[in-house]
Amino acid sequence: MERANPLLSAWNTPHGLPPFEAITPADYESAFARACTDHVAELNTIAHNVSPATFVNTVVALDGAGQQLKRLGNLFSNMTGSHTNEALQAVERAMSPKLAAHNSAVYLNEALFARVREVFMQRNVLGLSAVETRLIERIHLDFTLQGAQLKGEARAQFAANAEKLATLHTEFSQRVLKDEAEYALPVSDEKQLAGLPAWLRSTAKETAQTKKLDAPYAFNASRSVVEAVLGFAEDKTLRAKLMDAFRRRGNMSAATQTAPLIQEILTLRQQQAALMGYANFAEYSLADTMAGTPASVQALADKVWPAAAAMPGRRPAYLCAL
Repeated sequence: MERANPLLSAWNTPHGLPPFEAITPADYESAFARACTDHVAELNTIAHNVSPATFVNTVVALDGAGQQLKRLGNLFSNMTGSHTNEALQAVERAMSPKLAAHNSAVYLNEALFARVREVFMQRNVLGLSAVETRLIERIHLDFTLQGAQLKGEARAQFAANAEKLATLHTEFSQRVLKDEAEYALPVSDEKQLAGLPAWLRSTAKETAQTKKLDAPYAFNASRSVVEAVLGFAEDKTLRAKLMDAFRRRGNMSAATQTAPLIQEILTLRQQQAALMGYANFAEYSLADTMAGTPASVQALADKVWPAAAAMPGRRPAYLCAL
C-alpha cells in the first residue's frame, strides 16, 4: 500500500500541530503540487459561478479558499527558516518559482478579478460592515498590486519577473543562512560572557560542542544569537566581532556571495514598480502599508532615532556594537 502523505492528511495531534516525526522533505513537493491543484479548482469554481457576484459567493469564498496551501506554506516557511537542511533547501529551490507562478496565476485570473472588481465597485451600496468593506478593499488592492489590471506584454512580464524574483530571493536567503550557520566565534575567556543570561551561555556552549571547537563557547551569526549578544553582553569586543560577522553574512566566501543576486533583485524590483506605474520599488512596496510613502517612513525614522540612540540601559541591537 502506498504511504499516505502526512502533509495532506488531518493532523490528529495535540493542539493540531504537524506530525513532524512522520514528515520527510520529499513529502513537501508532492503536497504543494496537490494543494496548488486543489486551490486552482476552488478559484475556478468561484470565477465561473453563473450567479451574479456577491460578497458571500466571491469575497468570502475567495478568502476561505486555499486553506490547505496556506497551512502547508506556513509549515514549510517555518521549517526552512528555523530547522532547515540540504534536502529541504533543495525542495525550496525547486518550489519557489512554481509557487510564484501559482500566485501569479491566481491574481492574473481575469474571470476571478472581474467578480472581485464587481463587488468592489458596489461595496458602498451593499450594506457591508466596516470589516467586510475593508476585506473587499484589501483583496481588490492585492489583485491590483499583483498586476491584475495590466494588459498584454506588461502582464506577462510582471508574472515572469515574479517567478525570477522568487528564485533569487530563495538563493539569497540560503546563502545568508549558510554563512550564519557555518560562522563560529570561539570564546575562551569567561569574562567576555559578562552580562549574558544562562540560556545564551548554554547555547554558546552547545555551539562549541557541535562544531567541535577547542574553546568552551562559540557564537554563530544568526540573528537570534547576534541580537541577544548585542543586547546583553558587556564586553565591547565580543559585541563588535559578532556585529561585524552579522554584517558580512552573504559575503563570507565565494560560494555565498550575494552581491550579484542583490543587483539582479534590485533591477527586477524596479521593473515591477515601473510596470505598476510607480517611480521606484519603495513607492510600490509601501502602497498597501500604513506609512504609504517613503517620505512618511523617513519622517518616522527621523523622529524616533534620537530617542532610540539616547535610550539608557539596554540599547537597541543596532547600536549595541558601539
